[in-house]
Amino acid sequence: MALFYPFAAGTPGAILSTFAYPCVKGVGVYQDDPWDRNARATEYNMAVRVSWENKAGERDYSFFAEFIGQLIITDARVVVISNVAESDGDVIIGHVRYEWLRYVAYQEKSWSNHNCITLIYEDQDKTRYLVHITIKSKTNVAERANDILRRACLYRLAMTNEKSDKAVAFYTQYSTGRRITPKPEPKKQLSSVEMPQYYLAPGGQKFRPEWGAPKKEENNA
Repeated sequence: MALFYPFAAGTPGAILSTFAYPCVKGVGVYQDDPWDRNARATEYNMAVRVSWENKAGERDYSFFAEFIGQLIITDARVVVISNVAESDGDVIIGHVRYEWLRYVAYQEKSWSNHNCITLIYEDQDKTRYLVHITIKSKTNVAERANDILRRACLYRLAMTNEKSDKAVAFYTQYSTGRRITPKPEPKKQLSSVEMPQYYLAPGGQKFRPEWGAPKKEENNA
């Protein structure tokens, strides 16, 4: 079984394709691309844990790291990156692209738990991944989760793939003001919403919105 989790300690300057895996330009600096557009970065003391469950019911943790770093919400993905290098010079980094996003969820801080954002995606082996971003700093976690959902829906509307009427209605509602319905006890339960369509990671690249594509040169011949 080949697991797909784009969270690791990345080497600064090793810039490859930025679609499947995030790349590190330097400590606290990720390699952006034209689809990211408007990025909102906030520094937090955080912990990131990625767990998975496959079709056979097997489950485990694939990644865990605690660091002071940034939660970066762009128009194309959610990125986390550490502001301090590891002893070998590598930098903790990870991302979840909106093409893959299946669930957006959050849980508010309580006396026993920190604020947490949970993003869920699946890979091409139908293994499900839960990305838990625990924020140990003060923040409005519901607002952050809804910002992710809003941007993801705007992105999905702009993608060039075919969309069902149900999907378009969903994306339109959540990109124009509708929010995740809080659970009755948001400090004890995950408040979540499921996206109506999604691509199995790392798929969906060929349907990216046209706003980030290189402009074609006009042929004046």
